[in-house]
Amino acid sequence: MTGRKPGKAPEGYMTIQEAADALGVTTNAIRGRYERGTLKGTTYQRETLAGTHEPRHAISIEAVEKELSERSEVATRGDVAPIGHEMRDLAEKMLSEISKTSESIEHQESAIVQALNAMTERLDRNNELLLALNRWLEEDVAKSQPYRDKVERYLDAMAEERGREAGEALEAEERPSFWRRWFG
Repeated sequence: MTGRKPGKAPEGYMTIQEAADALGVTTNAIRGRYERGTLKGTTYQRETLAGTHEPRHAISIEAVEKELSERSEVATRGDVAPIGHEMRDLAEKMLSEISKTSESIEHQESAIVQALNAMTERLDRNNELLLALNRWLEEDVAKSQPYRDKVERYLDAMAEERGREAGEALEAEERPSFWRRWFG
């Protein structure tokens, strides 16, 4: 680990730590704003104890003071609590995404309701058709009852006839055949 001399930022600038303390945010927030260009600053070379130079970032005192004055203006106007531009932008993006998502959900909900209504109508129509078919079958069965009775009587008579024929065939098998009777 190289030992470092406490360095100071160039004139008109402050270190990232000093800017973070002044604005009440983290050093990472200051670095991020510097990298995005929303907070003016500069890069300078700082000499280490080993005699090497390393790049450092410094934030403009004027930019920090401007940010502080903007925050105090917002606070005196009674607007939303003083938050950074990034937070405001992020909040607007999130609200926009929530609005889009809400609209998408409402659209999907509407499509589902329409599909359910169509299915309900089809089911109602199918129920009507089934009831009509059931009534028709009941009427048809009632009309065909006399014919059914005739058919059942005919089938019973046919079964009786077959039974008699089967009985005669059985009797014929029990009687000895002609040849057995002849030759004994």
